[in-house]
Amino acid sequence: MQVLSDPKLKGFYDLFGEDALKLGIPDNKGGTKGGFYTFDPEVDPLEVFRKFFGTSNPYEALNDITATFESMTTQPKPNKGKKKTYPIQLTLEEIYHGVVKHVPHKRKLLVDEDGERVMKTETVEFSIDVPAGTLNGTHFVFEGKGNETPDTMPGPVIYVLEAAKHDRFSRSGTDLVHHATIPIFHALAGTAYKLESLDGRLLTLPVTDIVTP
Repeated sequence: MQVLSDPKLKGFYDLFGEDALKLGIPDNKGGTKGGFYTFDPEVDPLEVFRKFFGTSNPYEALNDITATFESMTTQPKPNKGKKKTYPIQLTLEEIYHGVVKHVPHKRKLLVDEDGERVMKTETVEFSIDVPAGTLNGTHFVFEGKGNETPDTMPGPVIYVLEAAKHDRFSRSGTDLVHHATIPIFHALAGTAYKLESLDGRLLTLPVTDIVTP
């Protein structure tokens, strides 16, 4: 019998080595197991290598062996937890100027207490840096800050920017929209409309064309 690629022989060789494959090993019952293989000196060593490892390339064989042992010894990583999404409302003034918001966030964690893993709740504070002009719907992601369970790693926590309702403006993309009510005479004859901007300036807007609803 000289086919080293046989799964049974290969497994025995991997575990106990060449001598055990030839001579056997004690079975703790007064006998031996193994000893059922003899190397044939007439067979080309390279052919034995190819049949044993499934390739004649030693580097490829080494990579395969390394990958096999890593898969046997490496613990599988727990699944990543689900993402948690929360809104963060800012005034148009805060979005216009830019702001850093400090947001308290509660999450559940597993901690060691007296040799046991118990669930605890902790409060962390996130600093959310919102640059001036940030668009509605922008995501601020905090990886690994979600809840932890025995079977999952903490997932991401996501805060989504929302513009709070404003008394003078609404937002459309990067534009500010203002709806004004003016007397019909001014709508027909023209006027100068005054409007306070987000930074406190008083703007004078000339109305020279006929305005329609």
